[in-house]
Amino acid sequence: MSRITVYNQFGSKAGLLGALSVEAGPPPVRVAPEKAAGDPADDLKLRIEQASAAWAAEPRLHRQLGGRRIGERSDDDHALAEKLAAHDRLRPGCSLKEAEDVIGILTSFPVFDRLHKEGKRSTSAVAEILLRMASGTITTRSRV
Repeated sequence: MSRITVYNQFGSKAGLLGALSVEAGPPPVRVAPEKAAGDPADDLKLRIEQASAAWAAEPRLHRQLGGRRIGERSDDDHALAEKLAAHDRLRPGCSLKEAEDVIGILTSFPVFDRLHKEGKRSTSAVAEILLRMASGTITTRSRV
């Protein structure tokens, strides 16, 4: 592909890197249909574990491309926040937007990278820390 094709398609080198960074984010969590009606806290746990594993696979690449930044809106974050709310799993006073923001923060590359410390902390240890942080937003059981 020629340089002019890249510029015509993406506008600039920054545009190309921006497009790549979107593609380099963690994969969306795919919940099996039979588990779709299950506990959304399990979905959140899976989401954090999958994001951590994806970031750990190529941290240098994600660092270069910017990874998924804090504050980037994700339809998956919104859907999971809605599911948590529908199952009455948000702590009292936690809005849907706050839950969505917390999910986005906990699955962002900068937060993972800070905790991972270039492999000094294992991916599973990072996921456990993030899950403990998530417990401040979600309740452990449905309130009666």
